[in-house]
Amino acid sequence: MDLISKLEQLSPDKSLANKLGEIIFSKRIELGISQDELAKKANLKREVIHRIEAGSDISINEFEKTAKSLDINQKDILWAISTLL
Repeated sequence: MDLISKLEQLSPDKSLANKLGEIIFSKRIELGISQDELAKKANLKREVIHRIEAGSDISINEFEKTAKSLDINQKDILWAISTLL
């Protein structure tokens, strides 16, 4: 699923963090990898991946590492954020 399609499915009532978490979750599931595998690939703890997907408070650095590990480029990340605001 591409990023545009995913954004169109997100509820407008959810917070930005929740929406970004859903994008990460969907991409991880699409790739068929576990939170543990993604955490290793992103050099983060599994708990951080869980917080990102849950829409909890996270750092930009944590989100960027996770997105890069899922082959989501910076341009797409910034476009998604601007679209979600």
